[in-house]
Amino acid sequence: MDMNCGKQSVEELLRRAPQQVKKRRIEQHGDLMQNIYNMGSGIRTVKFDEAAEAMFKRTYPEIESNTQLSPLFIPETFLPRVPIGVDQENYNNQFEKLSDDDKKIFNLKDMRKELDGDMVEKKLYEEVSEFYKNKEVVVLLG
Repeated sequence: MDMNCGKQSVEELLRRAPQQVKKRRIEQHGDLMQNIYNMGSGIRTVKFDEAAEAMFKRTYPEIESNTQLSPLFIPETFLPRVPIGVDQENYNNQFEKLSDDDKKIFNLKDMRKELDGDMVEKKLYEEVSEFYKNKEVVVLLG
C-alpha cells in the first residue's frame, strides 16, 4: 500500500486499504485465495460446501448422527430487538424520567412499541419451547 498520503485524507486511505490488500493477495496467490474458510485446529478449505458440512457436523452433531433427542432452537435463546428494555415496566418508567435533551444527547428513541412486540415474541418463544420440549425438531426463529 502506498504510504504517501499526499492530498488523500486518512479516511480515504483507510477506506481503500482493504481493497488494496485483497488486490495484492490475488496478484500474489491468484483467485484461489479469495475464499479460504478457516475451520480451526489447522483445518482450512476453499470449498464452501466442505466448510458448511464441517460446521454443521461440529455445531449440530446430534442431528448429523441422527441421535437428536430434544428440540434445537436457532438461535438458542430469545433475542430481543430492544435488549435495553428487558424489564418492560422499569424501561417505561425510566424513559419517561428522561428530559428531551438527555434523549438527544444519548441518541435514545422511544422503543416502547418495539418492546411491546418483543414481549409478544418472547411469550411465543416460551410457548413454542414448551410445546416442542420432548420432540426431535429444529425450530428456526427470526
